Amino acid sequence: NPGEATDFLQKEATKDPTEAVNITSQEAEDLVKCVGCLPLAISRAATFMRKSGTTPGDMLGLYHSNQKIQVS
Repeated sequence: NPGEATDFLQKEATKDPTEAVNITSQEAEDLVKCVGCLPLAISRAATFMRKSGTTPGDMLGLYHSNQKIQVS
C-alpha cells in the first residue's frame, strides 16, 4: 500500500532524533514511487539520508540521474 509505505518512510527518516531528516509527505510519496513499496528499500533510503545528511530533494535527484549511490 503506497500510503503505508509513505508513512513508513517518514517514520524511518525521523527514527533517530540526532540524524532526523525533514521530509514532507510529497517528498516521501515521490521517493516511495522511486524505490517501490519495498520495506527494505524504503528503510535503506531513509538510513542513507540520515547517515549522509542527504536531503530528500537530493535523494530524488540521485534516483533520477545516472549516478550510482554507494551505500555501506
